[in-house]
Amino acid sequence: MNRKRLRQLLTGGFLCAVTFCAVPSFAEPTPLLPVTRPTEKDLKGISFSVSVWDSALKVGDPIHLKIVLKNTSNHPLFFLDRHNGGDEINYLISLERVGGKSPRLTEHGLTLYSPPDVERFEAIHRQLNPGESVEITLDVSHIYRIKEAGEYRVQVKRYVAQGKKDLLIPILSNKLTLKIQAD
Repeated sequence: MNRKRLRQLLTGGFLCAVTFCAVPSFAEPTPLLPVTRPTEKDLKGISFSVSVWDSALKVGDPIHLKIVLKNTSNHPLFFLDRHNGGDEINYLISLERVGGKSPRLTEHGLTLYSPPDVERFEAIHRQLNPGESVEITLDVSHIYRIKEAGEYRVQVKRYVAQGKKDLLIPILSNKLTLKIQAD
């Protein structure tokens, strides 16, 4: 076994074998803890949504997504936040073109979504109390090269802890259709 794989196993990082949506066109960063399938109870306690700030989108313009993660349960929600990658590493954006070729990753997107060395990211444990939410904005155009007008589907993935356990579950946002016009 090579050193990198051994380091990943010892730190609990390995790729999730369960996929709930279309496979993204990148190798997503390795989760820091083991991953399992979410239960119905897990999903009832979380609201995870994505929307676009401006509906008048044009090729070449920034595409700002508003992402909201809310704890709708009656107990705290725990998750890991990776640093040195910003929110872009914690919220994985999948973008595909409807009826056409999906856009390629930008240089920044390639760096961001390349399988990183585990120690590159420092993670802190965060707690989201009942009723609390986290809202962030991410620019899809920093991650994907969108050079053609058309319809695109976007979905965001985030990992949260299952209870207080050292076990992660993937959660997916709603799917959003973006209509991008020519310049």
